Amino acid sequence: MAVWNVVLALLWCSFWGIFSPSVFFVGFVLGYLLLWVLARRGLVAARTYTRTVPRVVSLIAVFLYELVLANIRVAIDTLRPGPPVRPAILGIDLDCSTDLEILLLSVLISLTPGTLSMEVSPDRGRLYVHVLHADDDDLDKIKRSIKDSFERRILEVTR
Repeated sequence: MAVWNVVLALLWCSFWGIFSPSVFFVGFVLGYLLLWVLARRGLVAARTYTRTVPRVVSLIAVFLYELVLANIRVAIDTLRPGPPVRPAILGIDLDCSTDLEILLLSVLISLTPGTLSMEVSPDRGRLYVHVLHADDDDLDKIKRSIKDSFERRILEVTR
């Protein structure tokens, strides 16, 4: 169905006679809405696609939010004189099981400033993450944050 969505977006661009990213984006959104309506009426088999796209958008939005927030935190900590950073290595129990899910989680963690994926345990049940700022009372909060923000949404997209 993604191919049909792209085809509809390209048709939209050709109707307007303008092949720009903004016109393509509008065509893509309108094509998605058309596929969603047709899927709801049972005219096309696009139920999985129309459910997955909002989940992917949600994952991207959460990542961008976390990215901006982490950049602000790191910038403030860099500019502020005061106590040194408190690094820690956390072991996060994984609900992700496939290579793709673990890869996506580790990439999203590593792209967020202040955190870095280090290693996956041999049994693939735990991901070790280096965090820049971790107080003893914040460790569980950091683990929950990673599981709730990234891992849960990755599982919604891939399963």
